[in-house]
Amino acid sequence: MIYRIIDVNLNRLREGLKTCEDIIRFHYEDKKLLASLRKIRLSLLPLAKRIGSEVIPFRATEKDLGKKEDFDQLRRKDIADIFFANIKRAEEACRTLEELGRLRMETLPFKKTRFALYELEKEFAQRYGKRLKLNLYAILDIESLPKFFKKVPPLSELGFILANGCDVIQFRGRKDASTQELLKGAEETKRGIEKAKRRVLFLINDRIDIALACGADGVHLGKEDIPWQKARELLPDKIIGATVRNLSDLRIAEESGCDYVGCGSVFPSPTKPSAKVIGLERLRRIVERSSRPVVAIGGINPNNLQKVLKTGVCGVALLSALFANGKLRENLSKVKRIMGS
Repeated sequence: MIYRIIDVNLNRLREGLKTCEDIIRFHYEDKKLLASLRKIRLSLLPLAKRIGSEVIPFRATEKDLGKKEDFDQLRRKDIADIFFANIKRAEEACRTLEELGRLRMETLPFKKTRFALYELEKEFAQRYGKRLKLNLYAILDIESLPKFFKKVPPLSELGFILANGCDVIQFRGRKDASTQELLKGAEETKRGIEKAKRRVLFLINDRIDIALACGADGVHLGKEDIPWQKARELLPDKIIGATVRNLSDLRIAEESGCDYVGCGSVFPSPTKPSAKVIGLERLRRIVERSSRPVVAIGGINPNNLQKVLKTGVCGVALLSALFANGKLRENLSKVKRIMGS
């Protein structure tokens, strides 16, 4: 009976690892994770072959209660869900084999493998585990608001309006604002978002401390801000977005565990005239190469929005296009019509 359990769990371990490997190789095309997983899988092959030759004669497939079609048939939400299910399957098999090895008075490397898989699962989760809806990404730039409104509405009101139409709201404070001012503005905006009673991601531009203090969902960071890898260490469970302008930036963002990348400026930006323009073709190349969702930013308006969407981006970040002439609700409705939502 013990040999049957060993046989079943060896099969479960091999199958789980191979499924995970194929997902990383063909769907995510992540060379770093693939190398880590292959190293784990290949290290087990000699041992699995040796033990397998001992236990295969005890295999009794015809008696296995798990062979029925309706046994352990759980629906999977997406490809990441399949990965998580299979790596957990492999971890559980390692634990069972580890315990059974004690009965054989044999030291087997399954504990080491199990902990290596825990680390791999964590790394995968940081890269691909968050399911982000980034379609319409609003930038609430406090410094720019007086350009659009004769009298700037309360931030709670702006947060409420944006939350009823957008998927993400990024709070961008004045550069010369004190920490207390930034926190007060972020908290006021967040209160307005919460009144909308709709799930919207709330991110803080640049400031990790403000994001933590106000309970935001995460931060968006540029290259000049805190290093992205350090930000991931400080915010293991928060969303981290990074501004990228080329494939080199993209590679660093991916390796640092960022959840999405903001790419631009796609066109000349009315609010950031000094921002370097990358154009649609470079945006398209970054989208093609990125393993992360890409949000286009910079100079995007109703006249060029369709061209941007055709590059395959997951979302567009808008500022002037939303707040132009102080007609936020009207502009928001127009953009949503163009986006077909």
